[in-house]
Amino acid sequence: MDYSARLKADGKEFRSTYAIGQPMPMELRNAIKGMRAGVPGMRLGGMRRITIPSALAFGPTGLKQEKGKAMVVPPDADVVFLVEAHDMVRIDDVVVGTGDPLVGRFVTIGTFKITDAQGKILEGALDPKNPYIWVHGEYQPMDFALEGMKPGGKRRIEVPKEFALAKGLGKFHPVNQRVIIEFDMMHWRSIDVDNQKPLPPVDTPSGQDPKTEAQ
Repeated sequence: MDYSARLKADGKEFRSTYAIGQPMPMELRNAIKGMRAGVPGMRLGGMRRITIPSALAFGPTGLKQEKGKAMVVPPDADVVFLVEAHDMVRIDDVVVGTGDPLVGRFVTIGTFKITDAQGKILEGALDPKNPYIWVHGEYQPMDFALEGMKPGGKRRIEVPKEFALAKGLGKFHPVNQRVIIEFDMMHWRSIDVDNQKPLPPVDTPSGQDPKTEAQ
């Protein structure tokens, strides 16, 4: 997506993908609370203005530059994001499983198939007697697309090329192209010490909901 972020008080821009001329992928679960509450429901090609109160933005600490000590968002400042959705991950639960939903960092076992946009099989492990073990951190699409999936479920995940990135662990998976992943989950196990429950919903204090406007 493309976005421009400004201070509500004076309109000063502090972040923008338009300035660098390149859209950027965004994982909402890692975004500020106001974006997690304001972006869902957008359609491809749509543009939305999201006015976010400080409590759901950068709060009393504000935001400093990544390098240096300059403050780019003052403490307790409301902000405005103009967001344009070009593409997104599409998730379809073909079969909903049973049991506890996957949360956080994981190890999961199951069969899978990865195809390109034309249906060509790029990679797969289809034999239930010899399933594949996925580890959180080895392939970006699987890291965020399996959230909430239950054992016994089957999920189809269409991933834009911007999100199809390898992350490490010495594994090699299809990258830098649109891919479609079909995954049948057999089991999963959390590798987080204290992350056995789903992420809590975004709490919005009374009168502090983000304001969204279609553009």
